[in-house]
Amino acid sequence: MSVVLAVVGLVVVPAIGLTVPGAAIAQAPPQLPRLDAEIRRLLDSSGASVGIGIRHLESGRELFVNGDQAFMMGSTFKLAVAAHLLALVDAGTERLGRTVPLLAADLFPSGSQLSVQYRGRADPAAELTLQRYLELMLIVSDNAATDVILRTVGGPAAVTARVRSLGITGLRVDRTVMEIYRDYVGLESLPPFDRRNVDTLTKMMAAIPPERLAAAQRAYHASEKDRATPRAMLQLLGAIWGGRALSSESRDLLFSIMRREETRTRIRGMLGPGIAVANKTGTYGTVVVNDVGIVYLPAGAGHLALAVFNEDLRSSEAAKERLIAGVARAAYDFFVFTAPAP
Repeated sequence: MSVVLAVVGLVVVPAIGLTVPGAAIAQAPPQLPRLDAEIRRLLDSSGASVGIGIRHLESGRELFVNGDQAFMMGSTFKLAVAAHLLALVDAGTERLGRTVPLLAADLFPSGSQLSVQYRGRADPAAELTLQRYLELMLIVSDNAATDVILRTVGGPAAVTARVRSLGITGLRVDRTVMEIYRDYVGLESLPPFDRRNVDTLTKMMAAIPPERLAAAQRAYHASEKDRATPRAMLQLLGAIWGGRALSSESRDLLFSIMRREETRTRIRGMLGPGIAVANKTGTYGTVVVNDVGIVYLPAGAGHLALAVFNEDLRSSEAAKERLIAGVARAAYDFFVFTAPAP
């Protein structure tokens, strides 16, 4: 789901100067030459600037492309938000059944089913459980639900601190989704929280001149904020899967929700409906097209953690989605049909 570009009809101004280097695949371990060759073929045909992480969770065999390059996460950062919330639940300091009010200031100009449902009300007069906000954040990438959770769990700094506590240094969450909107479109500031509403925000954004929007987008894409390396994202997935980040109950709940994610392209695109995937997508217009998650391999073949980040102005969204699907299929075929190294 696009985080920003649906706002009041804004379109990416083709003046964004991206500096992500071209894909240069890391040396693959000796046991992965076939997968290495297939990934190289996919990258050569796409011409995209990407970061890729593939890890077979049971054996630890892995392959990276630009594994230590920091890419914009898009909404894949919501995985870290979910992990922090569930860690608080495990610690007994939060309850998924607790209700939290949805306020007028929480509503977004785009990217939120909650905002569509409650737009136009001075007071939404709605209270949802934290579990329902969690489901909306992960299944349909609802931006309002995300910021309600962030407001509840201590904000972006608390999420980053949680990630750091797991020994992961290559992933940082710096802003709420509303603050990302602010910076992307070039708003100097947001109205005070108690005076903020979706109609006011829409009018403010519509009044931004094109040259200011273009400058804001250049600055946004040059920023180091809200980025992750493929290696760090796989570390987070692995920490959740392996029980270091969450209890088994919270882990199972998280991945069961992610298996209901509604996108049928990207990681899921070439795998077929019978293959279970627990994933979280991330998108900024057509420039950033990402997907991260777990693929459940059949017949006892184990599980794959995948992270594919695209941050590229040259290729279309559809081309980026095809690349992600191709990488996922290549990894699936390798680990299902190739015997492990002795």
